[in-house]
Order: sequence, then C-alpha cells, then structure tokens
Amino acid sequence: MLNALDITTIYFCLFLSMFISAVTMIFVWLGNFKEKAAGYWSLTYVLAVIASVILANLDALGPQAVAISTTFSISAYMFSWAGFRAFNGQSVSIKSVIVVPTLYLIVVVPVLDYYAHYNLNVAMQSLVVAAIALVSAFYLVTNPRNRGLSMVYPAAVMLVVHGAFRLTLIYFIFSMPATMVDGRLEVGWWKFYLLESFLSTIMIMIGMIVLIKDRVEQRYKIASETDMLTGIANRRAFVNKAEQRLNDASEETTLAIFDIDFFKKINDTFGHAGGDQILIDFAKLVRKALPRDALFGRMGGEEFAVLLSGRCADHESILERVRHTIAVTSFSYNDMPITLTTSAGFASVKIAGDTFDQLFTAADCALYLAKRNGRNKVMVFVPSLRIRELLDEERLLYGDLPDPRLAVSAV
Repeated sequence: MLNALDITTIYFCLFLSMFISAVTMIFVWLGNFKEKAAGYWSLTYVLAVIASVILANLDALGPQAVAISTTFSISAYMFSWAGFRAFNGQSVSIKSVIVVPTLYLIVVVPVLDYYAHYNLNVAMQSLVVAAIALVSAFYLVTNPRNRGLSMVYPAAVMLVVHGAFRLTLIYFIFSMPATMVDGRLEVGWWKFYLLESFLSTIMIMIGMIVLIKDRVEQRYKIASETDMLTGIANRRAFVNKAEQRLNDASEETTLAIFDIDFFKKINDTFGHAGGDQILIDFAKLVRKALPRDALFGRMGGEEFAVLLSGRCADHESILERVRHTIAVTSFSYNDMPITLTTSAGFASVKIAGDTFDQLFTAADCALYLAKRNGRNKVMVFVPSLRIRELLDEERLLYGDLPDPRLAVSAV
C-alpha cells in the first residue's frame, strides 16, 4: 500500500496539512487573542510549514538545508511546548524556547556533515520531539485546571502516541540506516515517518483547537458562577453546589448565614467603593478561617452563606472562630480604620431538614435572632425560633397580641 504512494505526493500532503493547520490556528488565535497558547501554537505551525518546504527541496537548497529544516522543526516543537505551558497557566520564557534550537545550531551543526550523518540528525530531532510530546502530555493530565475539559485525555493520548512513534523510529534509524539519493532519504521507514507527521499534524491541531474551546467555555462557566466582586461563589452557584452536597449529606451537615453588622453605615460613611472593599476583605478573611472543604458563597449584598460537611468536628466553634476573627481584625479604607462585626445563624440537617430551602429558612431565623439580641453573635436554630419569628411578625402587623404560648400554659 505504501509503495503505491508517491513520495512527492506525501511531501505535498504533509505541506498542505501544515499550511491548513497554520491558517486555522491563526484564525483561532485571532478569535481568542488573549489565549496565549493559541498564539504559541500558531507559531508552531508556521515554523512547521517552513520546515516542511525546506525538507521537500533539500536537493535544490543544498546540504545546509538539512540543518535549517531541522532548526525550524525543533523551534516549532519548542513553541508547541510553550503553548502547553501557557495553556496550563504557567509562565513562558522566550529564552527557554530558543535555547534548544540555538544549541543545535551552535554545537551540533559545525561538527556534523549532514549528507554523511543524516540518520543521526533525524534521530536527534526525533528524540527532542518525543521528549516535548511526552512532557506536554504530562502537563495536560496533571494540571488541576484541566479537570473537566473534554479533550484533555484524548489530546494527551495523541501526544503520547506521537512521542512513542518518534522513540521507536530511533531504533529503526540505527538498525536500518537510510541513504541520501537526490537530496532525499531512501529507506522503508521514511514514508512511515512522513505519513505519521501528516496524521499527527492534523490530529494534534484538532486537539489544540478543542482544548482552547474547552478552556473558553470553562472560563465562561466559572465567570457565571463567581461573584464578580469577591471572587467566591455567587448565589446561583452556591445553591446548586449546596443542593448537590445535600443529596448525600449526613445529619451533622450545617448551613450558616453571615451578615455584616451595620453595613449601611459603612456605605454611608465611606461610599460604595469603601463598602465594596470591605466586602472583598471580609470574604478573604472568612475564606481563610473556614475549613478547606467548606462551601462558601455570597448570597447578595452583605450576606454570605457557608455549608459545613459532617466531617467537621464542631460547627459552632468554627463559626464562632470566624465571628471572633472578624471582630478582632483591623479593617481600613483609604488609611481610615473601620471596626467590623458580623452576626451568624446556622442550622443542621438533623434539626431543620435536608433540603436547601429548609436549611436556609432555619438559618435565617437564627440570624434574625442574633441581630435582634445585639448583633456580633452566632445563634443556632431550634424549632421554637420559627414560632417566635412568626409572633414578632404578627406584632409588627397588628400590634401587641396575647402570647398563645401563655394561653396554652394557662389551660
């Protein structure tokens, strides 16, 4: 089957795949200009196009063309490596990208007669390519930011297969050395090399595009679930995640609501900019004081919610620690000191029920009592609180009424 394929046709297909990949990746980059990985991957395929053109014209360009083609090829893979680092949110130094092709030009080229040592040249290039492919796959599967991206594992598999092929190729290079005829290598494995380069170019390019698409969608999803001011979960995200956890929650699971005391006075005194800064500082401080597995979100305004799992030893102590931390912390805005306290109400699944609405209503009742009893307190929900809250609402609407609990006692 391979004998039926003309080497010129394979060269043309390889060039075409590189060119299409380069153009496609450039358009992807222009559509996602802030995505640095797309920029690096665009450079990868542009350099690969140049390398493939030189590779197809070795006879016309002369012996030095081998070194030039290899330099562009290694540079292309180094930018591919830089793209995977950028995709993972890791820093990229241009010096680190150009060091390998520079060393190749400075150290290897002067001592290598390429028409005499072309097999060694292909072997060195394959070793670099394999190393970069395997390292890039490792980046993808080990970075926590990539969890949930649909293309992570398929792309990693493609990179591993590509790297493994290049490592295997090194064995064939030395066991079945090629000869140079009219500027081209003549050996059985050379067509396999070109065809694998063609297929891996297309497949890895598709993988890169889907990875960028997944990352963009992930960012939109995170943005839709994140409170823009404080950076924690917004109300919708908190409720959704809390409901998921409550599906298999233990009886000790607890929902708490924190409310900043006299927050309106802060806004009136320091303006909304000062109030926003206090909300940001408050959220950071509470986040640090909570257990790592606690679910924390902003419900709106100055109200925050916390869901504590049953694994926590003493929920009331945890919430009291948060309250105390806020009370003793020195807040400030524009170098002006601000004293801050917070009130909290909490309810457990065992007492209030295992649905979010039940827990939230119960915790809100406890928060109401904490506010009513002087603020800067943590109160736990008990069933009698709901009766007390209803009575207080009736008094506000109709004035003082006989307490039905007293009437029951009289009977």
